Amino acid sequence: MGHTNFIGFSANLMSSLADCRGKVESWAEREKKKADQMEQEYNKNLQQEQAKISSLEDQLLSIQFQLGLSVKESGRLKDANKTENSSIVQRQQYLQAEQKRLQSEIAQLEHQKEETSDTVQST
Repeated sequence: MGHTNFIGFSANLMSSLADCRGKVESWAEREKKKADQMEQEYNKNLQQEQAKISSLEDQLLSIQFQLGLSVKESGRLKDANKTENSSIVQRQQYLQAEQKRLQSEIAQLEHQKEETSDTVQST
């Protein structure tokens, strides 16, 4: 605010009040700018820390999954067979059992093939 010409005994008082008001307003603007900068820095740091936490959480879930610990499915970590609780150990056991079943089936088919081949050759 600019200086206004005051007349009378209160001229000095009014001028002093105007100067003080200008100083207070300038101080308030500087403090607001500082607060805005601090808020921006805080928000930036907060986002960085949240990203770090999220990354570490993903790493932890991955390690738990690899160790065969039961891990509930989350939005970030999903198992191939879509079960609610799963682990690599459980998946490995399932695949080994499936492998044995398929090997047994292959052995049966080879045996049937040999029998069929023997039957065809003997006739």
